Amino acid sequence: PESGKQAIVPTELESLGEASSLAVAAGARAIAAHVSSIEALAAADGLVVETCPQYLLLDLSDLERLGPYARCAPAIRSRADVDALWPLVLDGTIAAVASDHSPYRIEEKEAGRDDIFKAALGLNVIQVMLPAVLDEGLYRRGLSLARFAELSATGPAKVVGLYPAKGSI
Repeated sequence: PESGKQAIVPTELESLGEASSLAVAAGARAIAAHVSSIEALAAADGLVVETCPQYLLLDLSDLERLGPYARCAPAIRSRADVDALWPLVLDGTIAAVASDHSPYRIEEKEAGRDDIFKAALGLNVIQVMLPAVLDEGLYRRGLSLARFAELSATGPAKVVGLYPAKGSI
């Protein structure tokens, strides 16, 4: 940053860095939910990492096209971010893909048509999560069915401490 100016650190990076530091200091296991970029993954060093379908499927062009319907937190990222996350999904660095389902009424999203910050925050994705991630992963990214089962069932069960009672397919 220029002399006298403070660098702007996205909230996602700052909070993941702090969570990572606290978890390491406490010797605790912690989860980095909703990781949306490589930078966020780096900040989540030592944390169990989970991402959401929107960060594997949507990019800024989708945000422009969908407007308030694509408002979520963290925000939708670039196509480069989407492409950079997939190898980490495939190699197991990202432990789980989980829905960040956020139901809303159409009126709540349409409120952000002229000012996106007035739209309800979150995506209604539960109904498309599995087929969309499976389609993208299996047919375009080299995701095996076994790895898909880990991402969508075993991984989430492990993340929340329910495995092996839950999460086995």
